[in-house]
Amino acid sequence: MTATPRRVTLEVVGMTCTDCEHHVTAALQQAGAEQVSADFRRGVARFTWPESAGEAGLRAAVTRAGYTPGRLRAESPGAPMTPAGDADYDLLVLGAGSAAFAAAIRGRDAGYRVALAEAGTLGGTCVNVGCVPSKALLAAGAAYWAAGHQRFAGITTATGPVDLAALVAQKDELVAALRQEKYADLVGAYGFEATPPSPARAASR
Repeated sequence: MTATPRRVTLEVVGMTCTDCEHHVTAALQQAGAEQVSADFRRGVARFTWPESAGEAGLRAAVTRAGYTPGRLRAESPGAPMTPAGDADYDLLVLGAGSAAFAAAIRGRDAGYRVALAEAGTLGGTCVNVGCVPSKALLAAGAAYWAAGHQRFAGITTATGPVDLAALVAQKDELVAALRQEKYADLVGAYGFEATPPSPARAASR
């Protein structure tokens, strides 16, 4: 009776970038490992281990690639198993707002291969059309109102015409900056993939 391949995690010391991940992945695949996914941030490589691939050979392959293999452990029964074939991800998150990013980051922390799929704009409601832009415009309105309703003796303030185009442009700059800092930059930082629409479509919302 043929033994069922096991899904395992191998600690790998020395990975510092995505190129290292590619080197470790290639080395393990050449040694017989299947469905390999290396993660330099966590210092591990996850793969399906067929009985035909000996542990010594796997470790030797990692060593030849210039890295140090550490503890090899079987994954828990609840860990996602990549089905037979060439599946690209362990976890696909629908959406790209704050909740979706939290789920994606949690998945990466668990060592899973993660992708986000978004039909709208990266960042979801809050940063694009909700909290951030609305509060920016409300703050501008409050500042304008306060300037026309001075409550202190001896201080004179005045209000002039509102340049709405300039105000909206400033709001758009804030939204774009926060979208980049709080969302887009995290995609590379945590090592998952996101598939939002083109920048032109995102900007038109």
